[in-house]
Amino acid sequence: MRSTQRAVALTLAMLASLIPATAARADVDLSIHPDTLADLLATMIPPKIELSLLAGRKLTLEIGELQIVGFEPTSETNPGRILGKLNVHVPDLGLDLPVAPRLSLSVSEQNGLTVCNLLFDEVMVGMPMGEFDISPFFPTIPVPADVVNLIESQRGVHEVRTRLAEATMGARALRLRFTLDVAPAPQQAP
Repeated sequence: MRSTQRAVALTLAMLASLIPATAARADVDLSIHPDTLADLLATMIPPKIELSLLAGRKLTLEIGELQIVGFEPTSETNPGRILGKLNVHVPDLGLDLPVAPRLSLSVSEQNGLTVCNLLFDEVMVGMPMGEFDISPFFPTIPVPADVVNLIESQRGVHEVRTRLAEATMGARALRLRFTLDVAPAPQQAP
């Protein structure tokens, strides 16, 4: 997501030279396809998860590379899901577990800022005694969703605020809508 924000910021740098000295707003739609999304998520998902067990013991889950195999589209009754595939290796038990996680993006507003989290909604593991959902052991992953950059242009320094307004799952891509607010930067005291 950081590279996506950089691309948006660079686009704004070019636009900032064209805008008047007053504030401006634009909406930008971005579609992220499965391979690109997998590359972005690879930088955000931890490679290991430590589970605390009884008597002070720990169990390590090593998380393999996440592949995005598709999307469950957003509808009126369904926020949509990212459908994945990965291996969870448990070295202490000698287990290598292929899983098909279902992930979602939660976008909300808190204290005037947009907050986005990637959630593992379901990660089912088949065991001899039945299937278990290990998603509660996966961390909630914060996604940068409200960023302010200062961009210098021919018309001065501008403050560019990039906010994620909406995330929807399509049949073939994750669609993100960003709201971009550009305004002259507040004057700094010398």
